[in-house]
Parts: sequence; structure tokens; C-alpha cells
Amino acid sequence: MIDKLKIQQLRSLPIVGVAKRLNLTVSHKRCLCPFHDDQRPSLYLNKNLYHCFVCEAHGDPISLVQKVRHLTFTDACHWLDGSGTLTAENTQLSTVNSQLSTERRTEFNASRYSRFFEHPFLSVPAQDFLFRERHLSPQVIQYCRLNSYRDSHGTHWLQIPYYDLHGHLIGVQSRYLDYKKD
Repeated sequence: MIDKLKIQQLRSLPIVGVAKRLNLTVSHKRCLCPFHDDQRPSLYLNKNLYHCFVCEAHGDPISLVQKVRHLTFTDACHWLDGSGTLTAENTQLSTVNSQLSTERRTEFNASRYSRFFEHPFLSVPAQDFLFRERHLSPQVIQYCRLNSYRDSHGTHWLQIPYYDLHGHLIGVQSRYLDYKKD
């Protein structure tokens, strides 16, 4: 059994690194889709997600490994974290994961943001978006450590933190909350 934290960490792996580990040729966050006969790169890779605009394949690092390597969910998780039976590959993957984690931390100054996620706060617009529009539970919000803020122009934002396998903050995504609904 794989614990929920480990699954969350695997799902937050940078998808470009996972695609390269799967021997997909990545250029400018795009590659040929391995799920159909692709002539031009139609598989787009962004942060920890992939999406093909031709065959509509999409998912996270775990599902990409599952589909490309034809593995079960559990085997894909073991392949990603290096604890499975594929020892030669696991050693190499652990090195890749370590390098990705180090690269991410050198590009991003986590100390600037980490304090915001110690005691997250959700504004009324953030609560409306998460609970009423997206129907997320308070437990999910707390687990993901989502936070919100209002900038100097009065615009409301939702902050989504990203963590590596070791629990280090490696990135923050902000979502604009003051959009007009049709």
C-alpha cells in the first residue's frame, strides 16, 4: 500500500522530467504523443500535467507512466519513486528525481513564499470558488495548503503550492479569482 503523501508527491513531479525519463523527446514542453500516430508534437507538458490536443489524453506523472509503460497504478508509483523491482532503472530514476528537485530549488526562492503556507488563509472569494464552484472539501483544501491574498489593486488571488518528493516547496501557482461569470 502506498500512502497518500507519497502519491501526492509523485503527482507533483515535474512532468517534463518524467517524460524524458520515459524516453519521450521533449522540446519546448511539447513532444509527440505516444498514444496515437502523431506527426507533429501534440502532447503538451505543463508543470505536473500533460494533455494531448489531438487524442485528448491527459493526466499526471503517474498516469503517464501507467499508459506509456502499461503498468498498474501501484507499479507506476514504484517506478516513479524508485522502490520497485526495476533496480537499474530505479537507481537512474532516483538520480533524475534528485536532479530535478535540485534544479527546481535553484530556480525558485522558496523562503520567499513558504511562510504563506504555514497558516493558510482563504478569503471570501477563494472560499466561494473552492467550496461553491469547485465543491472541494475543507480537508482537501487543508491538505493542499491552499492560500489566498488580495494584491495592491484589490484583486483576489488563490495560491497553490507545489512540493517535491522530500516536502520542499518548489513552486507556487496563482489563480485569478476576480473573473466575470457568464
